[in-house]
Amino acid sequence: MAIAHSRPTITTAAAALNLSGDRVAGVLYNNSGGTVYVGGSTVTTGTGLAIVDGAALDFALGEGERIYAIAGSSLVVQLILSGQ
Repeated sequence: MAIAHSRPTITTAAAALNLSGDRVAGVLYNNSGGTVYVGGSTVTTGTGLAIVDGAALDFALGEGERIYAIAGSSLVVQLILSGQ
């Protein structure tokens, strides 16, 4: 099982955090100074789960599932994925 760490830029367009459809577990740590919102492919800053600066989100996804993120401006977060 591979472990990958990255610092993706979350923008004003919803984008998948995990690129494959495999089962994956991960942690999103937001130390960007802003708020990141997560949810499904249609997530917006009004509908997503808010991950405020200094907070983290642990998640586990089944095969074929993806988690998406969006922000009100470009923000860099930390992401670690296992199993992708």
